Amino acid sequence: MAEPIRVRLAEVAKALGGELVRYKRLGGLGNEGFKLEVRDGRRIRRYAVKLYQGRNARLKAEKELALFRLMPRHGLRAPRIALVDLEGEFAGRPLLA
Repeated sequence: MAEPIRVRLAEVAKALGGELVRYKRLGGLGNEGFKLEVRDGRRIRRYAVKLYQGRNARLKAEKELALFRLMPRHGLRAPRIALVDLEGEFAGRPLLA
């Protein structure tokens, strides 16, 4: 049986260096997006987390990561990536945060 999403997101929060305070599902067409609030000492940090799903989940994450790294070279703003987990170690699926 799969772990509840809160348990998986708590592992992601730990990997980001803190404790999960709350999360909100953001949706997504082919993947799942979440907004996480993570307590890091006295501060609350906010992260967007994208969990990739499907047969090509890792490939989708790799392509998006490559795109995010390429965007600034062309004068475009890109999300700042705080965590890359292509193996699905923290949430059971590849993710970018």
